[in-house]
Amino acid sequence: MLLPGNLAEAGRAVVTETGIERRYCAFDGDSFLGSRGGAKASADFIYLGPVLDHGATVPDLCEVSRVEPLASGGHQQYRVHFTDLATGQRDYVQARHVVLAAWAHHVASGIAKPV
Repeated sequence: MLLPGNLAEAGRAVVTETGIERRYCAFDGDSFLGSRGGAKASADFIYLGPVLDHGATVPDLCEVSRVEPLASGGHQQYRVHFTDLATGQRDYVQARHVVLAAWAHHVASGIAKPV
């Protein structure tokens, strides 16, 4: 949570060290699942914002079927096979760094059973 040093700073915009504009908490109850101004630390502000400026892409509505390690000129690379759930098209991307993130789609649909 981005808390102000005093009440006069509540709701004021600040720029983080990674260049992301956020707002100090305004104490208005807007932080249950995040906050419009970014006072509550969420993945988009903390992790995604800084890397998007350096060429990272974040495809949405995709289901990964396989992550394949590749050897390429002394550097580890990966090929990620996926299906675009909006179009049904199968494709893959290749990268040196891969981060897989998921929501509870499969748990809710019954494919994976919660423990």
